[in-house]
Amino acid sequence: MKRIALILVAALMAFAIVGCTGEAAQIVLNPTEAPAALTVTPEPVVTQAPTATPEPTAEPTAEPTAEPTAEPTATPEPTDTPEPTAEPTPEPTPEPETEAATARVDQLGALVRLYALDEEVEVVEEQDGFYIVSDAENGRLMIDKSFLRMDDEEAFETYTGYATGYVTVYADPYREGKAITTLSKNGTVTVLDQLGYILRVETKKGIGYVTLGEISKTKIKSGGSSSGGSSGQDGGDINLSLRVHAAYTFQPGKGKVLADGVEAYAAVFARGEELRVVEHGKDTCIVLAGNTTGTIPTKWLQFAEDKAFKAWSGYAKKSAALFGDYRLNDEPDTLKTNTVVQVLDEVDGTLIVSVNDTLGYMVKDFVSSKKTSSGGGSSSGGGEWTDPVF
Repeated sequence: MKRIALILVAALMAFAIVGCTGEAAQIVLNPTEAPAALTVTPEPVVTQAPTATPEPTAEPTAEPTAEPTAEPTATPEPTDTPEPTAEPTPEPTPEPETEAATARVDQLGALVRLYALDEEVEVVEEQDGFYIVSDAENGRLMIDKSFLRMDDEEAFETYTGYATGYVTVYADPYREGKAITTLSKNGTVTVLDQLGYILRVETKKGIGYVTLGEISKTKIKSGGSSSGGSSGQDGGDINLSLRVHAAYTFQPGKGKVLADGVEAYAAVFARGEELRVVEHGKDTCIVLAGNTTGTIPTKWLQFAEDKAFKAWSGYAKKSAALFGDYRLNDEPDTLKTNTVVQVLDEVDGTLIVSVNDTLGYMVKDFVSSKKTSSGGGSSSGGGEWTDPVF
């Protein structure tokens, strides 16, 4: 076996030598050298060309990832900016057509509403004889102090009163319009409250209003009488004391209305003050009063087309009363007989007068164009009056 192996090695070596020519090689064994002669014809061996050592494969260089190119944004075509729509300028509210007028009396109120008895109000201020109240619907309104009582004021004590003469009892606290009854002298009433110079009284015919000078706390003696709406002349005890607000220190707070039909005003005008009339009615005018309107009886206004009143001088008759309120509802001053009175105007039997440069109001029947004689009668129809010689 060893020998066979050596022979095979030799054959292979010979094959390698001649393999390059591509010829077949035969190896003949010497039969003397081996017990059995074996001729081995080797398979032609194809010499392979040396395999080239492959170049090391370079790692493929990654192509750089291109940043995605942004699609070019199309430049928008310039859009015409619309002109801002101007807010429509509100048309100014046209001023209502008005007519000029002047007040014929002082403290002439432009009425807005009426308050009822015992109605509670919020009083925020006081001003020139008026309380300023805050009204939920109408704002600040003015009410005559006489018709309100603050919660911290002393309550009124009722009493029985007696008529000083023939007394008309009115349904209205301003003593205008309808009368509910007439009292004869010493007719009894229950005095329920005092509203300045006005009394709220209970009669057999109902509740009404009279002046303080028309009711006494005691009966009037026979032969006594009351004159000119002032105090009685018979010595009876007539209560002329007023509810004096001067003794009361005002503090804002709650108050109560003392009568039915108490007037509240948006504004108060002075005599001669010009105002603008929105609606001119036969009996009532609507006038501008600040930012609102109110009503005023036409008779208290003077218009351009009205005939001007010709002023004249007169003389006070006996027991003539001079009032500070054009409705004659305050405590009057009694004038001396023949006091000079300058009559400035006249409205329904009420004279607007000036006495010693003080504006006031008088009942027409108590002013004469002539002086009164010492006998108490007027000189009218009896010739010119002359001062007596003593």
